[in-house]
Amino acid sequence: MTMQVIRVAIRGVLLLLMGVAAACGDSPMTPAPPPPPPLAIPSRASVVIEDPYVTTHPVSFSDGLELEVRFLLRETSHNSGATIQSIFFTGDTRDGACTKGLYVPAGGVLDTFYTDEGIASLGYCSSDLGTITGPLSEFLSKYPMGITVVFVDDEGRRGTVSASALAR
Repeated sequence: MTMQVIRVAIRGVLLLLMGVAAACGDSPMTPAPPPPPPLAIPSRASVVIEDPYVTTHPVSFSDGLELEVRFLLRETSHNSGATIQSIFFTGDTRDGACTKGLYVPAGGVLDTFYTDEGIASLGYCSSDLGTITGPLSEFLSKYPMGITVVFVDDEGRRGTVSASALAR
């Protein structure tokens, strides 16, 4: 009698599962597709990196060369200024206190990372990336220097721009 109860119970469970499976396949309601992702509103500011280059200067206390990246930032849309959030160099980042106050006005140019005065004003936040030994062109052939700038326009919309720096 116990085996009979178990068989009836197993049959009942199987019939129940088959009914549920059949009902799922014949359901008149199909699941709705997920909603489309929200459209990203592009930045009104359009920033370009101009004249990016890498240069070296002799280091007085060693036979190495100090590696420095230089570039201009220009806003070309004339619609909005751009507040610099982060600057990524291949292997290094400047953000937070290092980018505080860096702003490209609409239609304007930021030359802080281009001129001697601008570089000097940055202090420890400058684009000095350490020292190398050997020719700059040889170093850059092994380790190309990329620059990526993250900014927000005057309405808080994010944008990015990237470039490669050449040896000079």
